[in-house]
Amino acid sequence: MLAARITIEDGLCLLLDVVDIDRLLQFSQPQDGGSQLRKKRQVLLEGLAASLQLVDRLGPGKPGHSFGLAPKEDLVFLRLVSLPKGRKLLARYLQLLYPGSELTRIVCMAVSRHLRFLFGGLPSDPSATETTINLAHTVSSCV
Repeated sequence: MLAARITIEDGLCLLLDVVDIDRLLQFSQPQDGGSQLRKKRQVLLEGLAASLQLVDRLGPGKPGHSFGLAPKEDLVFLRLVSLPKGRKLLARYLQLLYPGSELTRIVCMAVSRHLRFLFGGLPSDPSATETTINLAHTVSSCV
């Protein structure tokens, strides 16, 4: 679980970098019109998807796509979202993705594969319950 906590903290730092890029694009006029910042933003978001080890089941011929998927393919994802802070990370990640983007689809598909695990029962801890409800609202707004 220590590795999951470290991955979550690293992911939250990546998301802070994405928020910083969004603010730079909003409040400044980059020389190149912001294309380099947008590319960096996309690379950071894709990097987080890679660290979550999300599998794109609907993308034939793409890296990460495989037939006869192993039952443990989403093990990293499940370990992260088993923690309340991991669910916060996932909700914030979905909020920063562009609606209708490929990454949004991949993340929502991973959530859909594990609906019972994520939302089957609310935790007894009130803050964990709030985090789960927030994640449910975020996912439903993306779908």
